[in-house]
Amino acid sequence: MEVKIGDIFGKWVILDKKERVKGERLKYICKCSCNKHTIREVLFESLREGKSKLCRCSTGDYKQNNENYHCMSHTRFYNIYVCVKTRCLNKNSQSYKNYGERGIKICKEWEEDFTNFYKDMYKSYIAFEEENGKDTATIERIDVNGNYTLDNCKWITLVEQGYNKTNSLNIEYRGEIKCFREWANHFNINTNLAYMRYKYLKWSFEESFGIINKKENKMRGIKTLLNDTYEINISMKGRYTYICSANHEHVAILLRDYCYGLKSKNFNKDCIIKKVRPIANFIKKNKIKEVQNLEEIIQLIK
Repeated sequence: MEVKIGDIFGKWVILDKKERVKGERLKYICKCSCNKHTIREVLFESLREGKSKLCRCSTGDYKQNNENYHCMSHTRFYNIYVCVKTRCLNKNSQSYKNYGERGIKICKEWEEDFTNFYKDMYKSYIAFEEENGKDTATIERIDVNGNYTLDNCKWITLVEQGYNKTNSLNIEYRGEIKCFREWANHFNINTNLAYMRYKYLKWSFEESFGIINKKENKMRGIKTLLNDTYEINISMKGRYTYICSANHEHVAILLRDYCYGLKSKNFNKDCIIKKVRPIANFIKKNKIKEVQNLEEIIQLIK
């Protein structure tokens, strides 16, 4: 592309070509056609690609004469808009498989012009940030399978964002539907503990979240089991997971009490592991569900 003196790029008028030093990129001396007639060196590639069209002094005049000029390219709000377009349209994006590939689209009005997105969402964005704090707003689709449109988008915090995922475990309780983590926060209980009770031990919803007490003749809970034998849990976590996930409550309690008994006799961690490991392996290999005491298993191993 040949550039001549007097050529116009936006509001820049070419005055001269700057002499190049070895290794320096090509620049032109330009004059802005604003009222202040600013003269500045501008990179040729910025002129060619339209990245530089005017000096900062004329921003106010340009904004008045161009309704598409938003002056928000470096704001968080604009970055959210770019991220939405990227995840829906850019096949090279890591997020595309969860959005564009699933058929999630951005409405044409927003896709074609940022100013339409600005007009629809900026006021609510500012109101949300004033209420919840700076840099807390994230855009969320009300219907996780729906598109990015004015009717299907709202602002929520990053914590709330994690609740509305396709892989979230949603549970209805007394006419109200929430994801598992929300219920855990609601009842002030550790999420992992409640999940292990509900998923693996097959406790009811109310028992898992401590709304009602578990029956005394049932296992007290996986957290109790792991805490009582914490010193050996590091090396035997996989076997405990197997025993509990298979609902062998009786065997699990016997194993826990056996470990606790060894611990009370001042056996160190290595000795406890050495004694318990073959028992746990035998239980897993033979899929033992019921046994009166561990002595029977110990005799069989011997």
